[in-house]
Amino acid sequence: MMRFLLLAGLTAVGFSAAAQSPDAVRRQLALVEPEAVRLALDDMAARWPDACGRIDRAWCADLATHRDALAKRLAEGDRAAETEARALLRQIRSALLANPLLDFDRLLVVRRGANNLALPQNWQQQRDVNRKGLTNEIAVLTNLRGEPTLKTLRPAAPGTFIGDLPLHWDARRLMFTAENDKHLHRVYELDLEAPARVREFPFIPDDDVDDYAGCWLADDSVLFLSNATFVGVPCVVGSSYVASLYRWYPADGHIRRLTFDQDHNWYPTQLADGRVMYLRWEYSGIVHYVSRLLFTMNPDGTGQRELYGSNSYWPNALFYARPIPDDPHGFTAIVSGHHGVPRMGELVLFDPTRGRRETQGVVQRIPGRGKPVEPLVKDNLADDSWPKFLHPWPLGGGYVLTACKPAPDAFWGLYLADTFDNLTLIYEEPGQAIFEPVPVRPRPRPIALEDHISPGEKTGRVKVIDVYAGPGLAGVPRGTVKRLRLLTYSFAYRGMGSETDRVGFDGPWDVVRIMGTVPVEADGSAYFEVPANTPVSVQPLDAQGRALQLMRSWLTVMPGELQSCSGCHEPQNSSSGAPVRIQAMARPPSTITPWHGPTRGLSFNREVQPVLDRLSRAHRLYPQPDAGGR
Repeated sequence: MMRFLLLAGLTAVGFSAAAQSPDAVRRQLALVEPEAVRLALDDMAARWPDACGRIDRAWCADLATHRDALAKRLAEGDRAAETEARALLRQIRSALLANPLLDFDRLLVVRRGANNLALPQNWQQQRDVNRKGLTNEIAVLTNLRGEPTLKTLRPAAPGTFIGDLPLHWDARRLMFTAENDKHLHRVYELDLEAPARVREFPFIPDDDVDDYAGCWLADDSVLFLSNATFVGVPCVVGSSYVASLYRWYPADGHIRRLTFDQDHNWYPTQLADGRVMYLRWEYSGIVHYVSRLLFTMNPDGTGQRELYGSNSYWPNALFYARPIPDDPHGFTAIVSGHHGVPRMGELVLFDPTRGRRETQGVVQRIPGRGKPVEPLVKDNLADDSWPKFLHPWPLGGGYVLTACKPAPDAFWGLYLADTFDNLTLIYEEPGQAIFEPVPVRPRPRPIALEDHISPGEKTGRVKVIDVYAGPGLAGVPRGTVKRLRLLTYSFAYRGMGSETDRVGFDGPWDVVRIMGTVPVEADGSAYFEVPANTPVSVQPLDAQGRALQLMRSWLTVMPGELQSCSGCHEPQNSSSGAPVRIQAMARPPSTITPWHGPTRGLSFNREVQPVLDRLSRAHRLYPQPDAGGR
């Protein structure tokens, strides 16, 4: 049973630039940047001359002088200046919102009470939020360019969450997350033409499992997050239940788990080329607060690899990443920290073809026209940064719909942001936060990629082209690496971990298990078989079995998949040069040579202490001569 309230009559409220309080007027006037306004209007006129070429821009010439004079009069308490400032703001707003990218008549949003934003901390998932005093609903915003009207579409019962709003490609159906009568999160579908018609997706129904954050794929199957893994985040004693990605096939109701990671996955969304983009948290052997990487994979789980942030100390996290329309590579995301403010942060545009580490791929921070982005190494990365943003929806061409709180004393409102540094208010409401904007209009379906897994197989294969390629083994002479040691992890379950009783006491968070070794050919290539659906880490060894490096991450191979790796931390953007014959591929894949028996962990008491004991006994039986020869 869903915990919803269905209103018999829908109420509407409106609050825009034309109806603001004096404080809000002063705040909005302070956001006006004359050069940014001019640049945006010139851009619109050049892109859409028929729609925007006739906008009167003469008033832009003395906009700075006019703004400053009004600000001074407002500070002096001039009531007439309020009326003039509202008129100026309406004029600017009307001109900037004439942007044809806003040519849709409905916008879905989440309206949430400002006393509880229901945002999880950056190490949590949605089930972890505090529900005290929580009020929220799905609403529809219309008349964006005039006096916007907000109508309730689907309210939630007090103290329960509703949100996560993917819209179907045909714009007729809405998917959302809400709580049932047991306070478990479930994923639902709503017919926008008949809002009372709601159905629950038949995902994982267990009473100790939450399902949420669904995402339609091009073939109408659905990706969703679920904590059915029973893994827990170790640094909080496993109290935050780890969410992994699953796929539901509507034809037969089959569900497959796609990710087998240590900690949370977040916010799956499908790219135009058919791949899925999502955020993955790696927390084993690296600094925990800078270990969220933006990943991609194919919809069947194959091809899991980094999109942005590997081996980087900035950004800490890229929440709410979404592809930019008509841009084959670009995406927007919220750059946020680990501790500190939840989920919110800086609005940044990226292009990974420029680079995938630190700020290499940054196109621009908004606002920040013409300014470089500094790659700060900081835990609470976004706490002192203003404006703060959430839930960007890129429209293309450097324009983004987004929730924004421009200043500490401002409301969380809905804005049109652009790369010229304009923040144009569309709608805000005292005491409320306006989140998750989704335009109600059809979108092209992404490319539908076929599945390439073999469900009946228990293994997959890995191809390493040249282990010496990349910075991971820089300076190591060719021919040094003889074998690869393969490791896997046993991740901590719910209720396990924490600083005082972590699984690997005063060491790694999780149990590391040694699987064995596979050979490396003279040209640095390797080709081997690994268990499917298993996190696997790689350690290159010399002739004496000594480790030369450690992959502080893991790869996961789907059943029957062949996954390819160029080298040791080889950047994806680097050129591999002319094709070469790979020696390892001239033979069948290597099977793992076990390390003294089946896959197992390494225990100090079991493996190391007996050696020390034998050495101690040998010393007693055969004491070494001292310096004097005695």
